Amino acid sequence: MAYSVPNSLLAGLVAKWNSSALASIPLRYGRVSEGTNYPYACYFIVSDTPADAFDNSKILDEFEIEFGVYDVDLDNVANLINTVRVVYHRSSVTLTDGTVVSCVRSHSGTLIEPTESKQSANLYHGFVQFRVNVDG
Repeated sequence: MAYSVPNSLLAGLVAKWNSSALASIPLRYGRVSEGTNYPYACYFIVSDTPADAFDNSKILDEFEIEFGVYDVDLDNVANLINTVRVVYHRSSVTLTDGTVVSCVRSHSGTLIEPTESKQSANLYHGFVQFRVNVDG
């Protein structure tokens, strides 16, 4: 079953977040509203690409998902990014239809230099990307 609209995948990612040590950190798809309290996290689909399976017998939908963590405390960003890695890397995610898929870390971002925001002079950001293959 192909997931051209990955609502089931996104719901599964959120459910995993909410059942982990990250549950107290607000997670939003895309961007957050100005004025959101720190720390917070965002996630979004970087890419959604059909890919042939090794034996060419089926197509996989390959998703690249990025989680970003924002805070005014650099050490907290580093700790939260590490926790995101632990929660999702080489882990399974259950989609809303019961399908189980696995996540594998594909990229990690270094912590970005402080950037100014309207709320704080120093806002730190870290990110990590995961590759998820959903059978087509």
